[in-house]
Amino acid sequence: MTTSQWPADKVERWPLDRLVPYARNARTHDENQVAQIAASIREWGWTNPVFVDEQGTIIAGMRRPLLNNSDRGQAVYDPFLGSGTTLIAAETIGRVCLAVELSPLYVDVAVRRWQAFTGLPATLLADGRTFDAVAEERVRKVISEQHNAEPQPRPRGAKEKT
Repeated sequence: MTTSQWPADKVERWPLDRLVPYARNARTHDENQVAQIAASIREWGWTNPVFVDEQGTIIAGMRRPLLNNSDRGQAVYDPFLGSGTTLIAAETIGRVCLAVELSPLYVDVAVRRWQAFTGLPATLLADGRTFDAVAEERVRKVISEQHNAEPQPRPRGAKEKT
């Protein structure tokens, strides 16, 4: 589903220092890697456009490869979804993103990014519950399990803390 709020109706060339990394991106580069990437961009140029919001925060860098290799309505596959860059890019150009991510933390980040970008609630296909409702249930379950947990016996010979 393509959102009507996507403002990418013009192309601008920006200096690198105007771009702001996505602060909640769980995959980051150390300072040396960032310097190497920036040096490469300065030397060779940037051939793959990135998409930014009004504040210059990078929100999608996978759009061009998806445009080059798929048509509107087709599915694209990302076997390592991470924080959801491919998901956002697919959303902007009318592609269906099929993705796999093993880390629950990354899944949560990707879903929250998608919700923030589209303004829509993510829902479970099986029963229609929203992502936020499922997340709330998970928190309640963890709290309940911690509250009902049996106290663990002290290892033999361990002294009681005072």
